[in-house]
Amino acid sequence: MDRNTRIGFGLILLLLIIWSVWMARYQPAQRPAPGAEKQASEQPAATSEPAPEAPAPSAQVAPAAPAGPRQFVVVETDRARYLLDSWGAQLRRIELLDYAGVGSEHVELLAAAHGDTAAALGVELELPAGTFASGSAAFTLVNPPAGGRLRIRGDEQGALEFRLQDGQGGSLVKRFQFHGDSYDIGLAVEADLQGGFGQAQAIVLDWSVGLAPTEKNRKDDLSSFQSVYRVGDQQEKKSLRNFRGEAPALRSEEGTLQWVATKSKYFLAALVPNTLQNGNALLVGDHGAERLGWRARFALGGNRTRYAEEFQVYAGPLLFETLKAHGRGLEHLVDMGTLIRPISLAIKWLMDFLSRFIPNYGLNIILLSIFTKVLFYRLTHKSLKSMKDMQAIQPELKSLQDKYKSDRERLNREMLALYKRAGVNPLSGCLPLLLQMPVFFALYRVLRGAVELRGAGFMLWIDDLSNMDVIYALPFAIPLLGGFIDNAISVLPILMGVSVWVQQKLGGSGLGMGAESPQAAQMAILNKIMPVFMTFVFYRMPSGLVLYWLVNNILQAAQQYYIHKGLDKPRVVSAGA
Repeated sequence: MDRNTRIGFGLILLLLIIWSVWMARYQPAQRPAPGAEKQASEQPAATSEPAPEAPAPSAQVAPAAPAGPRQFVVVETDRARYLLDSWGAQLRRIELLDYAGVGSEHVELLAAAHGDTAAALGVELELPAGTFASGSAAFTLVNPPAGGRLRIRGDEQGALEFRLQDGQGGSLVKRFQFHGDSYDIGLAVEADLQGGFGQAQAIVLDWSVGLAPTEKNRKDDLSSFQSVYRVGDQQEKKSLRNFRGEAPALRSEEGTLQWVATKSKYFLAALVPNTLQNGNALLVGDHGAERLGWRARFALGGNRTRYAEEFQVYAGPLLFETLKAHGRGLEHLVDMGTLIRPISLAIKWLMDFLSRFIPNYGLNIILLSIFTKVLFYRLTHKSLKSMKDMQAIQPELKSLQDKYKSDRERLNREMLALYKRAGVNPLSGCLPLLLQMPVFFALYRVLRGAVELRGAGFMLWIDDLSNMDVIYALPFAIPLLGGFIDNAISVLPILMGVSVWVQQKLGGSGLGMGAESPQAAQMAILNKIMPVFMTFVFYRMPSGLVLYWLVNNILQAAQQYYIHKGLDKPRVVSAGA
């Protein structure tokens, strides 16, 4: 093994170590056991128990509320199952029925990660004496459904109303509206700002609890967590790493609150006011607890006697068209890139179109790869032919370099003349590849984040195109390599590494470099490194994305073979004037 090869493999090892450190950035924390509310959600009937006096922390006030029974209600639609608690009139659990969870029948957006503390859509009132958090108060459930269950199907709608009175003329009402074939929840909040609720300065809707991680690759899911707001024309987002240690919440300037949301890799919880209101958005998080959420604050001015507003709450998958229907740019939460967004949208449209006729997304990805190869066939052909032509005139170039090595200006003129006689453009080999890069980046964005691929099988052992195609999980850990390959055997990344190697063998010395040039020697080292490096880079990526690149590489190798077969003929170009 020569010195350059040893350096090359040393660089591979260094890259692998850097990759391991980067992947360890989001070390998963231990998940608390599901709380008591999970058991309650599985009970068909509402449960009741005496309500304790609402706790009153030093920074909060708790107007006197009559004691009442605690009631749980399970609401089930075609899309989701919810558990609501009369204490605080909050959501305690959200299960998405169309998506399988990790170790559970359905994805659990809420409750699975945070046990008894899981509660969403709480309401707070900012009063002169402090903050009243209604999450600790006993609401009364008006007209509870029989058996504690409310089933809503198809076009049906159903509602639950919770009331809280302070005994001094003040009251707070929360009304939830559910739709049979939708992930939307209508939320109406009404408050009589009298008695103990008088002179309220602001009302706050709270989803600080965030979303639970839902994916097998927990680190990858956590790295995708974001909380985002749009207030006026300003949009801001934060991830978990922005809330390490004692990092404060991010508070927007006061303005027209368009929406506020928190999202994971594939799912979203967003609040959209039906009518635009003046307020603030707060992004809150805790890196250690793996929690990233939001609070929406609406100023009241201190002299209002009544508040009544309606909101749409979306708790479901990141489906582009569904979010677009909400308006106000909510579909931008589906990450399609910025500069490449039009290309990403075109690719997404093509995937959706193919899925209408072919329900197998693996086949759709193969067709997508074939389509892009046909689209860029001429560009690729021109690039490969240019490389081959450059290789053909290398002897003439070498002769010119030796002849005019002391006269740089003359050498450049003679080289340009040679290019002109040979009909070769030295830049034409790279330019077509550069033109394709935006499409490749867009494909990466779409395939890596498409919720449609989640749980979608292809064939044989590939049963989830959004995860690694693990054919065998090793019963032991591999030192050093275990962090890179997740101690599992995946087939597609290995095949892709082989396809890279085949491409390089068919591509000659590459980029039109002479076999004896220093550049060719450096390229030879890179050729040895690249198949191994690409295998490790793609090893833990979603199998749908790896499948696309594998098919693309196979088609590329076939095109290279075809072009080289037709061009591998001796070619002599006179270097004379």
